[in-house]
Amino acid sequence: MPHIDTPEEMVLLPVPLSTQKLCQRGFNQSWEIARRIQLPPSFQPIANALGRHHSNTNQVEQSRLDRQAALRHAFYIYPEALPKIQNKSIVVFDDVMTTGSTLHEIATLLKDNGARSVVNWVVLRALRPQTRIHSRNP
Repeated sequence: MPHIDTPEEMVLLPVPLSTQKLCQRGFNQSWEIARRIQLPPSFQPIANALGRHHSNTNQVEQSRLDRQAALRHAFYIYPEALPKIQNKSIVVFDDVMTTGSTLHEIATLLKDNGARSVVNWVVLRALRPQTRIHSRNP
């Protein structure tokens, strides 16, 4: 992936919400954060290149394997956006990464549709729950 100050044209895409989730929430938090990042002119932020099929399953309650299975084919590229991502370096932006399944699925989709390279930027990385450490009382 080129340095952020590169003259190479790059595309910044937020992780999409399903239409139902977007209507319910009223905004895409990943886009709201991403669009405020001061980027060099070589970056082209695109709010609506990616779409997401709606799922009634809450990812927070799923295991890593269940998330991966639920996310297969959950995302798509809008046809009018294809020329904007083909042979481009793509930055996929998300607010929180838990297992990385969402970002992996989107990167696979983008590469399968002609993106030259894909990297992920996230604000927060949620750690896996650790086993509780019991202290000994003296």
